[in-house]
Amino acid sequence: MEEEVSLYDLFEVLSRRKKLMWGIFLLVFALGILYAGYMRYSSKDYEAVATIMVNPFSLTGIVQSNDSYENLLNATLPYPQFTNETYITIATSFMIIEKLIENLEPSENYTVQSLSKKLKAEYSEKTYLMRLTVKDKDPERAAEIANNWAIVFTEALNESIQDQFNKIIELVTIRVDADRKDLDWISQEIELIKEKNMDRIVIQKEMDKLTEQYLDYQKTLVDLDFIAKAQEVEIQKTKESLEKESQFIEIKKSIINEPIIMEYLLSAEKPIEPMSFSIISQELNQNYIELSKKLADLDICLAGDLKRKETLQESGIIDNLHKKILEKQTQLLKLEKELGTLEKQYEVYFNNYQTSFRKLNEIKTLISAWTGDTNVTLLSQAIPPSEPTAGTSAKLILAVAAVAGLFLAIFMAFFVEFLDKMKQYKKV
Repeated sequence: MEEEVSLYDLFEVLSRRKKLMWGIFLLVFALGILYAGYMRYSSKDYEAVATIMVNPFSLTGIVQSNDSYENLLNATLPYPQFTNETYITIATSFMIIEKLIENLEPSENYTVQSLSKKLKAEYSEKTYLMRLTVKDKDPERAAEIANNWAIVFTEALNESIQDQFNKIIELVTIRVDADRKDLDWISQEIELIKEKNMDRIVIQKEMDKLTEQYLDYQKTLVDLDFIAKAQEVEIQKTKESLEKESQFIEIKKSIINEPIIMEYLLSAEKPIEPMSFSIISQELNQNYIELSKKLADLDICLAGDLKRKETLQESGIIDNLHKKILEKQTQLLKLEKELGTLEKQYEVYFNNYQTSFRKLNEIKTLISAWTGDTNVTLLSQAIPPSEPTAGTSAKLILAVAAVAGLFLAIFMAFFVEFLDKMKQYKKV
């Protein structure tokens, strides 16, 4: 069965152990009195505060660009990032404390560990104001340390920013040089291709000239063919007309129009009446002659034109021109393909070079814009404090000692009671 503990039992325990409780309580309270006396009469620390305004500096919010190469540069470059936490870490770092010791008088003999205990860097709530607080037994020395701390921190911070920017500039400069070499190389390749294969404009002009000659010869063939067909049609018509004409025509004349015959008739023994006689003669048809001449001329012209056409076709000039045009087209297409690939590559290298060069200028501009005067500003120097820092009051120390003594006394009373019961239980 579980034993029930009544409130009477508790008071009985406390009553039996009251001597122990009073002893523990008085011991703790006496220690509190001693500590309060020590705090009141011991040497006090003085706090000197130097206030500076440090603006957070970060380049992580760089706007994404449509240029993938620029985004790659932004992602790979180690941009400096200085937030409030970074500044506090730098301000209390061993490097800063070592430089601060070098600025102080050698007679003070500070170590990094001993001096770091006197320093405290903190931001005022929701502001960029950093308080550099120094505690020391000597108020003059506290102010001196605080002011030197502000100077050392500003210089070290500027050096750190400058070093990081210099590293970035070095990296970007290497990238700019590499991009420039790529651009020079591709430019040389393009020039070599042009020198080896002739310029595209020259090839195009030569091809245009050959094409013009080719078209002229083709036109000549078409014209000769058209003329020949027209001449054949005209020859056919002339033949048809010639077939309708007679070579000779009969002419009936009166004998009166023939003086010789007339004289013969009149000189005959028996005169003959001239009117009763007529003469029929044949003469060449003038139309027939003209048509025959025209037909001969047309045959000659047709034969000449057909011969010219045949000569032009058999000479191979047109085929040679066509072959040369195809060769020029092939040469131009090959050159276009080679130059097209190189020119696209040139555009990429040129864009990369412009991007890296522009990025280098941007970083140099940022360095010139980031200065200690604009990002780290000393608002107020530390002055020697006239009063020491307020320590814990004697009343508070005594109150804490009384409460702690009371709880410790009660605890020890029940603990000793518990030990006694355990001893009795073992004996039984």
